[in-house]
Amino acid sequence: MHQTYLITFPGPVGAHAPQPQATVTATGELSPLGHPVYSDPAGTLRVEITPGGHACLLTPGPDGPLHAQPLD
Repeated sequence: MHQTYLITFPGPVGAHAPQPQATVTATGELSPLGHPVYSDPAGTLRVEITPGGHACLLTPGPDGPLHAQPLD
């Protein structure tokens, strides 16, 4: 299991700018579906990441698919 991921959020439609990103680390918790939970240092962003690398927000945030890239 990876300990750190870079989460990339969808940018505004039609924008040619870098997409927002955040680094999250493993919390040691499991989501209701049994997947590892990751959080940013402030704890305001919490995501679950499936074994297939799909990230789902557990806290309110932008709509759309998230990209999770392992950093370790």
